[in-house]
Amino acid sequence: MPHSRAATTILGLALCAGSTGLAFDTGHHADLTREVLAEAGLNDTAIRAAQVENWLVDYYSTSPTSFGEVRSAAEKLHADNLFSLPAVTNYWNRYVTNARTAFREAATRNDPRQVVALLGMSLHTVQDFYSHSNWAELQAPPAGVDYATLTWFDASDARRAGVKTGRASTSGDTTQVPHGGYTSGMNHDSYVRPNWDRAYVLAYAGSRQWVNQARLWVSEVDPAVWNAAQALTLDTGDMERLGKDQEALYRLSEWVKSGPEDGHWKGNGSGDLPDFLAFSATWVAFRLDSVFAEDFQNRRWHQLLAGGLRGSLDLNVNDPPPAPPPAVTRLALNRRAVFLRTVAARDLNSADGVFGVGGHADLYARIRVQNQEFIEAMQLDRDSIRPAWTTIRFIDPDIPTVSVHYELWDEDGGLHGADDHLDIHPDGRFRDLDVLFNVNTHQTSGIGIEGIFDSDARLLTVQGTALNRAQLQMFMTSKALAAPECDPFPAARQC
Repeated sequence: MPHSRAATTILGLALCAGSTGLAFDTGHHADLTREVLAEAGLNDTAIRAAQVENWLVDYYSTSPTSFGEVRSAAEKLHADNLFSLPAVTNYWNRYVTNARTAFREAATRNDPRQVVALLGMSLHTVQDFYSHSNWAELQAPPAGVDYATLTWFDASDARRAGVKTGRASTSGDTTQVPHGGYTSGMNHDSYVRPNWDRAYVLAYAGSRQWVNQARLWVSEVDPAVWNAAQALTLDTGDMERLGKDQEALYRLSEWVKSGPEDGHWKGNGSGDLPDFLAFSATWVAFRLDSVFAEDFQNRRWHQLLAGGLRGSLDLNVNDPPPAPPPAVTRLALNRRAVFLRTVAARDLNSADGVFGVGGHADLYARIRVQNQEFIEAMQLDRDSIRPAWTTIRFIDPDIPTVSVHYELWDEDGGLHGADDHLDIHPDGRFRDLDVLFNVNTHQTSGIGIEGIFDSDARLLTVQGTALNRAQLQMFMTSKALAAPECDPFPAARQC
């Protein structure tokens, strides 16, 4: 594809990306994808590439400048418009049939980058199912635990009864519950939505299971290809483009501002049209085509999943596949969740009082829990955050203590210089919080910080001492996850 044409096309996509909420917000997709792929032993390059491919499913689904089979195939990868149990069943049976063929093709071609691309694309669909359906409402947590973890593939017919997904704009059936946005509909796309946390935990369980199954499909052909995917390497040019595309998945999602759309990183409130347009133009104008974008535009690997390429089955056909679908192997789940909620953050010194829009800070957090970083949603021109930031990290139950590093920032945006790093530590020698959280006792310990802060009734309140100080209120607790349910299942599906 000539670069001038590609630039025009991608610019149009950039200006429209995120214009329709189709999925878990980008930040939640990225967090889930990193967590499960890190558990599976993939290196940072592979994880970042998969995150980009995951995001591009939304990117190519939403823009009016995305045409033909590229767009129509991407639109099928969100598990939308499935209004009955038979429709959901047929969709998944066709999907796993396509996915096995696609992963085996990548292994046969000895192409570890295709394996990683397919992981990112297919994880988008798996994660969207739990976000777009009523599965979180149907699967109540078993007694004694906080969250259900029963995946679609592990559920009996009785546990699947009543499942459906919301109506997207691609369906004209107005009798069905719409997917909706941040204030209504069936979706659980962001922590502004009811039962988001339940859907997020279920998506984590489903994503772990899916990655394991992809590994098995690839290894049936050649285990060395899976090993190469885990240790993915890219040349210098592709690594540079990966960095730019990673920045784009964050900035375009964060700053999108069009009509009712006001950011799609993790909830609304971060949209900024001037920064969005400036970043979009820069991202497109001075860079050659991305190898990751070409996976959709030229190689069209997403059509191997959605149908229409090399014999893959059309997901929009509400019929069983012509042959029985492959089984998805049950995967033991032995995890618990560290649950960190920031209920209030406030700029105490008017960091944007002169140059900021409206004079309020644009707060966001960078939180590292047990070595995984979470970037929580920027809130544009607000002196305090809403809704509460919710960070969930899944850990081995044998780990008694986890480390937490917390930074609070005021974003100045692409047009206003570097972001301001705010002081939230009560000890003047430090700026950020570094604490240890005991998962069993809920004790939080750090310099100048000691106690149990594990609920809205027992908040940790800290305040910095420097000129650019801020106040923060948060709590941390641990949550129990259900172990896989084994009965009643056919003998072949026992744990």
